[in-house]
Amino acid sequence: MKAAALRHPIPLFLLAAVASVVAGLCTGAIPIGFDQLLSAIGLSSTPLDGTTAAVLYAIRAPRVLAAFAVGAALAAGGAAMQTATPWPTPACSACRAAPRSPPCR
Repeated sequence: MKAAALRHPIPLFLLAAVASVVAGLCTGAIPIGFDQLLSAIGLSSTPLDGTTAAVLYAIRAPRVLAAFAVGAALAAGGAAMQTATPWPTPACSACRAAPRSPPCR
């Protein structure tokens, strides 16, 4: 099972991205339930009160989308820099903090 997960990492990254967006939208000083989140995007018939809608649309959604966009930009920039520079990623011996640190695996 571990080899299959390493061969197809994209679904795992997508699952982690969706989970982080949902967690960012639901957690905060005013808790928003998953059913309220589903009704905010139109997938549920549960009524959404004004306070929850205001918090979700005016505060949390822009913050989560900005954080997601900045993270994606940093990842793309890091990938571009790693392919543009002639230096490979550092060897494991260069990353050790002390001469007696445990070997890399």
